[in-house]
Amino acid sequence: MRRGFVLLLAAAVLATPALIALPDFEVAQTGLPVPSPESVLGFRPGADRKLADWTEISGYFRKLGASSPRVRVEEVGRTTEGRPFLVVTITSEANSCGSSRKPCCC
Repeated sequence: MRRGFVLLLAAAVLATPALIALPDFEVAQTGLPVPSPESVLGFRPGADRKLADWTEISGYFRKLGASSPRVRVEEVGRTTEGRPFLVVTITSEANSCGSSRKPCCC
């Protein structure tokens, strides 16, 4: 269980630079505002003595998925603690399948 949380946290930290750049791009491309991690979590990821918990991270990815056609959030099951196990796909418009909001499969 701890490993799953660490992997989710690592994914959030690694995706942060791309997500910080995403809001300006999305507003320019779609006119839709995309929430920044800071606006949802209440602090900047990586700030001293601040760590987002499972609920905050999954909530952020769900808000991101709801606001951007380039982000797909799927719940693929539950953890042993009953928490949602999410797969988040962030893709370009060229790699997505139009209005289905799902990345194209080869």
